[in-house]
Amino acid sequence: MAKQISLLLENVPGRLARVTELLGKSGIDIRAVSVNETSDFSILRLIVNGTDKAVSCLEKEFTVSVSDILLVELDDRPGSLHELAKALAGVNIEYLYDVISHRQTAIVAIKPRDMAKAASALNGRFRVLDDSSLSG
Repeated sequence: MAKQISLLLENVPGRLARVTELLGKSGIDIRAVSVNETSDFSILRLIVNGTDKAVSCLEKEFTVSVSDILLVELDDRPGSLHELAKALAGVNIEYLYDVISHRQTAIVAIKPRDMAKAASALNGRFRVLDDSSLSG
């Protein structure tokens, strides 16, 4: 299991730059990023190398929440995502996004509605990582 930071951002110029400025000045490395938007707001999701430190520096200016996610390593080949989807067919997936990786594998971040059920479905079939696995 890993931790993910979510921020609610107004859709105005410079908001993402302010987030990245604060994280950079605090020595926080972004390992994964996802943005979902509506007409007025965006949800910025981040996996970083120092969740507590990142939250501390961001919560002074932004609405921040932290949630558990699953980081799942897949073979980097056609059909791997389908195999994951089949394994999780009985689990409601709220969202999924890919993670920056320097390996010969793909890593996806998954937010299931039922974490225990998803973890059980993946057990022994896929390698589930924690956020420290994303360093360097």
